[in-house]
Amino acid sequence: MCARLPIVSHPSLGLPPPDMTAGFPDAARRLTRARDRVATRTLELALAVDPTLRERYDEVGLRLLLRDAAGAVDELAKSLASADTSFLREWADQ
Repeated sequence: MCARLPIVSHPSLGLPPPDMTAGFPDAARRLTRARDRVATRTLELALAVDPTLRERYDEVGLRLLLRDAAGAVDELAKSLASADTSFLREWADQ
């Protein structure tokens, strides 16, 4: 797993770092604590909606989808804490 880096703006832009208390930091902390459970449930629901996912992805592929879902939950928590959608939007763009 990658080390977590502090969230800062790019220095050459002269922007302050995002205020991680501007939104709903308590809800973001709860979401982060439940990250694995939320990611697992999300993948379970996706498999229920589209059973062909099991045919298209082997065990390793499903684990990678689960890891991606956990990453999405982390970015959602950052967006929730800061009231800034750019975290989740930039993650989705990548």
